[in-house]
Amino acid sequence: MKKHGWLSILTGFILIVGCVYSANAAEQLPEEIRNVLSGAEITHSAFWDSPGSTWFVLTHTSDGTNILLCFEQHDGGWVQSFHTSTAVPQGNVSVKLIHITDKVQDFVYNRTWPGPVLMILMDDGSYTSYQRSDSGQWNLFKVFYQNEQIYLDFDEESIIYRTPIDQDHSKYETVYGSFERDLRKIDLNCIPRTPAQAQIILEEKKNAAIEKDGDTTVKIDGVVYYNTKKAIPVEPDEGVIVNEELPLNGSLTDENITAYAFINDGQLGDILVCLIDGEWYQFIATDRAGQP
Repeated sequence: MKKHGWLSILTGFILIVGCVYSANAAEQLPEEIRNVLSGAEITHSAFWDSPGSTWFVLTHTSDGTNILLCFEQHDGGWVQSFHTSTAVPQGNVSVKLIHITDKVQDFVYNRTWPGPVLMILMDDGSYTSYQRSDSGQWNLFKVFYQNEQIYLDFDEESIIYRTPIDQDHSKYETVYGSFERDLRKIDLNCIPRTPAQAQIILEEKKNAAIEKDGDTTVKIDGVVYYNTKKAIPVEPDEGVIVNEELPLNGSLTDENITAYAFINDGQLGDILVCLIDGEWYQFIATDRAGQP
């Protein structure tokens, strides 16, 4: 397999440039992969040599579904490592091109990111890109939405939102938090297109952690405390002793809770408040078999 020259594509203010490995759909696929995909309509393919020899193949099924498949070379043969239909567009928006490049340059910010980077370009001018990690995982890296004219820059701890007219490099907003980036799990419909959507996702994740598997419980000295499911942060009153020693068990443990305290309520009795991801949440005491 050989390199297929240099690619220079201007998408908004991102310059995708580098030595690219690509192919004309099924034409250059190894016979082993062609046999696996026999009967499928192969619309696009792209190849990366080293590290981690990889073929990405986009197929179109008889029912109209686009599926992206990843093949990796192991022991001299090609093995399908995963496939996804949620990371590629369906319906009216179609894929114009997929390719893998050895670097991506943003000339507005004068930065260059090393590859390999898988680029999936849509026919409306939008794109998603995935950077291969040292462990071989392809992680969501950059997104551009043509209609909204907005860029999303992902890393392990945040998303940066900015527009192509950001000439002074100051018109951007950063949302800090952990978001799904794994190509195997990405759903295009779930990528937060605005900072407000990103904040909602973070809040939903936090509430899901608190209310996991129905009633979320904390047990201290044999007493079970149920989450009220109000998911409303409650600060301990001034003077309340906060205990950072955590003899806890239940569906929430010291892996989730960093501190706890008790608040006395005239009607409900002792209320346990737990510090979870930097915010306090209230739990109501009950016996082992009772209800809150």
